Amino acid sequence: MNFSFFGKSGQAPHGSIGRRVQFWLYRAYLKLGKAGVAALLLLIAVLLFWQIYIGWLAQEISERRSEAERSVAILSAAKPVALALTTELPAASEFMPRVQSAYAILAEQGFEVTQASYRQSVDKTGKLRRLTVELPMSGRYVSLRAALAALMQQSGVEVESVSIERKSIGEEVLAMRIRLSLLGVTE
Repeated sequence: MNFSFFGKSGQAPHGSIGRRVQFWLYRAYLKLGKAGVAALLLLIAVLLFWQIYIGWLAQEISERRSEAERSVAILSAAKPVALALTTELPAASEFMPRVQSAYAILAEQGFEVTQASYRQSVDKTGKLRRLTVELPMSGRYVSLRAALAALMQQSGVEVESVSIERKSIGEEVLAMRIRLSLLGVTE
């Protein structure tokens, strides 16, 4: 046998472990051929990819899951605090004075409310009422920002949505639609 590919010509692979490994690799190469060696290398590459990348992803998913479980534990512990906050909300019977206060804030910023639509709903427990007020109006953008900041300072008021429309680029007066929700506790 002539093993010139792995060492001196005519030497048998006796002696060191490295020479024996070379001998067995050469025999595998002769049995598998180029296509077999390519398939073997592809298999090794896939296994390495699986071990490195998929193992890393599994660890990342495990970390995210434990973080989510911690968040759920924190939120479930905070539930009694959220129930306590509903008792600090204004009474539902005070909706109209609070709506008047919201209109006054908008008027301070130069908005004139000529039309409004109201919708009242009650949560499943019956302890919390929501009055949704939708207000179409027009005004300047700077005034809108100041009005929204003042509205959000009020207790139990949520700004649910704001839509702004400008007819042309140079126009300073914008058409707006604001949806507010006023939350109140039933007595």
